[in-house]
Amino acid sequence: MMRIKYSRVVIALTALACCAVAAPAAPAAQARPAALSSLRVTVVEARNLHHEDGLLGKNDPYAVVSVGAQRHATEVRTNAGSRATWNETFDFELQESDRSMTLVVYEKDLLKDDLIGRAIISLEAVRREGTTSSWYPIGEGAKARGEVLVDMSLQSG
Repeated sequence: MMRIKYSRVVIALTALACCAVAAPAAPAAQARPAALSSLRVTVVEARNLHHEDGLLGKNDPYAVVSVGAQRHATEVRTNAGSRATWNETFDFELQESDRSMTLVVYEKDLLKDDLIGRAIISLEAVRREGTTSSWYPIGEGAKARGEVLVDMSLQSG
């Protein structure tokens, strides 16, 4: 009898093993899609910047440029006032889904940096032409707060 019980156990285990379903594989990490091209952005200069540094001080502006989750910032231009020159160039991996670039200009302060203004810049012209250079107005809400000269070009490769 022991032998029969043993045989039934072996048969039952064999049946379970042949019918077992493998657990689904863990999903692979989501890879960032390959870049279509590189977007080269040069933040050249700013003019007519709104005064944000109190009554006696001059603006210490810097710009932050973002495309998708990528972000770059210029150096702070100490005591620049209403004009600043940066001539700083940044490269971004441009994805098919990237339709605009955000440009924000801040005034550097000891405690908390002040927003001077921002612009949402369409990438349509640079995608169509391959290169563009323009003054972009920055603002806060409906208020004009200055302009920033930005050069953009698509880089192959």
